[in-house]
Amino acid sequence: MDIPVIVLLVGLLIFGSFFFNRIFSRLKIPSALFFIIVGVILGFYIDPDLYLGDVGGAFAALTLNVIIYHVGKRFNFKNIKTVPTRALPFTLLNVFFAIVLIAGAARFIGKMDWTASLFLAFILSGTSSVIIVPIAQSLKLKDKSRKTLVYESVFTDIICIVGGLIFFEYIIHGANTTTGVSGKVAESVLFGLLSGVIAGVLWVLVLISMKRVTHTMFASLAFILIIFGASTLIGFNGGFAVLAFGIMAGNIDHNMFRKWFTPVMTEKAKEYTSNEKYFFEEIILLIQTYFFVYMGMMLEYYSTLVFLIALVLMVILVLLRWVSVRAFASRGIDYKERIIMSVLLPKGIIPAVMATFAFEMGLNGGLEIMQYAYAIIIISLFVSSVLIAIARKDPEYFGRVKDKMLSHNKTDKDVDNNSSEEN
Repeated sequence: MDIPVIVLLVGLLIFGSFFFNRIFSRLKIPSALFFIIVGVILGFYIDPDLYLGDVGGAFAALTLNVIIYHVGKRFNFKNIKTVPTRALPFTLLNVFFAIVLIAGAARFIGKMDWTASLFLAFILSGTSSVIIVPIAQSLKLKDKSRKTLVYESVFTDIICIVGGLIFFEYIIHGANTTTGVSGKVAESVLFGLLSGVIAGVLWVLVLISMKRVTHTMFASLAFILIIFGASTLIGFNGGFAVLAFGIMAGNIDHNMFRKWFTPVMTEKAKEYTSNEKYFFEEIILLIQTYFFVYMGMMLEYYSTLVFLIALVLMVILVLLRWVSVRAFASRGIDYKERIIMSVLLPKGIIPAVMATFAFEMGLNGGLEIMQYAYAIIIISLFVSSVLIAIARKDPEYFGRVKDKMLSHNKTDKDVDNNSSEEN
């Protein structure tokens, strides 16, 4: 393909990422679906291998670090106090259902080993905050249900990353040795977290020294990559180092960290963190667009069976989610919003990037992980979009379907009873 055509396509994707994201947010539909369709169309003209090219692994690593840092920084300790009391058990029950169901399917249907199955299950166990937050706002949900959904998405972003990174380590160490794997993983994780905190302290000192330096917005991005690269080369978990650094950056004015620095240092770091917020949000928006287009381009390489399995899993997860809504999130929330909370479970950029990273790094089972992850993400976006549209227009529809199914079963039982009496 000619270079001018490629430049034109890149420009259109970048422009579209901002333009269509706003449009689809108003329509209460994830814009990711549109970019997946664009990817399907481009797949007829562009080889997906050329789309990522030879730098696929490096790009996936860069993307993963940006997302981990952004997720860590958004996890603000002060906001936890405003979360509804039942949001945590609601979140944990949904995560538990997803992990058990997806890991079981990957192990017994997908024939993956348990480590790869749990890696896949953890990265897909949550909902996407990048998708949930704008949709929850555009749906104009009441404060309690909106906060519950947003908290669930932000907290499960952490769970997806932490669980994914841990089992990523298990896959790596398990391939190199058969003994002492848990000890090596624990050591890598703990020292990774410690190196992230140390890097956070050094970063505050760097910010103080950059008082007269302008155009420093890319400095934090460069520092994140340095943290990941240095920690990984030493033998620590670079992802956990970046996560710890991000959490520290987002909570620099919390009492836990405030006593480590002077008021001037804290204020400087807080000001810088606030200024870079929109910078990283725009980067993630571009990354999300790029990956969803790539997912669409890869669609023709997947078997129908993988998508059928993904569809069955999502239907079961919706039904199980209704159970968790009734158990922990129904008090003070009307029927329509309970239905919306039950069907709003889109998977997003975190599992897409982590699955791609596993594949690009050549992990055992990496191809199967990426295929199942992509299929479940695409099906979750489609199912959530369709069910949200139904719930908005006719929330009683689901009740009528349930009543019809129950009455049908009752009729079948009556027929069976009458037949047995006649015999």
